[in-house]
Amino acid sequence: MKRLLYICAFLTAFCASSQITVTHSVYFDVDKDQFSFSEGKQLTSFFDDLIYKPILTVKILGYCDDRGSYEYNLDLSNRRVETVSEWLENHDIELENISKKVEGLGEVALEEELDQEETEEIRAQNRRVDVEFSLSADKTKRVAIKKLRKQELTIEEAKEIPIYEKKVVAAILENPSSTEVIKTSNTTEPEVSVEVVEEDEFLDIPTKLDPPIDNTKEPFKSLLSKKLKKGQVIRLENILFYKGRSTILEESQPLLDRVAEI
Repeated sequence: MKRLLYICAFLTAFCASSQITVTHSVYFDVDKDQFSFSEGKQLTSFFDDLIYKPILTVKILGYCDDRGSYEYNLDLSNRRVETVSEWLENHDIELENISKKVEGLGEVALEEELDQEETEEIRAQNRRVDVEFSLSADKTKRVAIKKLRKQELTIEEAKEIPIYEKKVVAAILENPSSTEVIKTSNTTEPEVSVEVVEEDEFLDIPTKLDPPIDNTKEPFKSLLSKKLKKGQVIRLENILFYKGRSTILEESQPLLDRVAEI
């Protein structure tokens, strides 16, 4: 079975009609339900980078490796989820905004015929808790800056966000049923037009791939645009991996090869 991997920088969804979501994984040592100091630093760094924290919903998913009984693994998953939940509560995330799930996720099965190194790598990846932060669809429709991480902001958005974030949080908490768009200080009317980039505005970068990939379609259309700007995020779809492994499916390799060429 194939699984779609959303690479770190492309975890945020930008569609105004759906929720915005970002995910962070916290890894645990064998048979431990408390994460290490280094994992705590990474979680803190990720958390501090988030925007709109008081109005986000949080989903916590717990996993284990395949060692130990099913019942023990579920219990260990539960304890790991509770560890992360307590951490969030200590960082001002309201318990009512947190949902937890461990049933059926106690252990992630390994494929047969894996060598020892691959097996240990997968087991280490499975000893984790995924923390998913989301801005629900109704709230997403109301915000003008549709991002959840400071590192993804443009220079202008970064200047605006300290005041705008407080404005959004206050407006939504005070009137959660409203559908009014919360404007930034420099907002006039929302842009609805889509700029069409003509063919002669693309970079011409030859390819050695056989057969060549169609550069008129996304994501290559954006990658080759002469109007590409610093900080612009381009989302790569269909980077597929074998289940529970770090090996990329052959059908996804041409996409990465073309990106490397560009």
